Amino acid sequence: MESVIAALPGVRACVVLPVASLEYGQAPVAFVESDRPEQELRGALDARLPRRLRPAQWVVCPELPRTVAGKLARAALRDLLEAEPALSQ
Repeated sequence: MESVIAALPGVRACVVLPVASLEYGQAPVAFVESDRPEQELRGALDARLPRRLRPAQWVVCPELPRTVAGKLARAALRDLLEAEPALSQ
């Protein structure tokens, strides 16, 4: 899933992490660094992956948090979820 999202036009970086969900136990959340709107990215992914393989939630922002070494700061990504609505899909 991550490699398919990373290949979408306009995506500079992405990571998919499992996040606790009341409905699913754990659900995949895509953290995407892009200037494209979420709906546009979802639409592009719909044509490439079956529904069961798509992220339950997306967090799209112009810049994802990085470590001093320039790698994605996976621990800090979960903090971005606080600004997003809870998993409902």
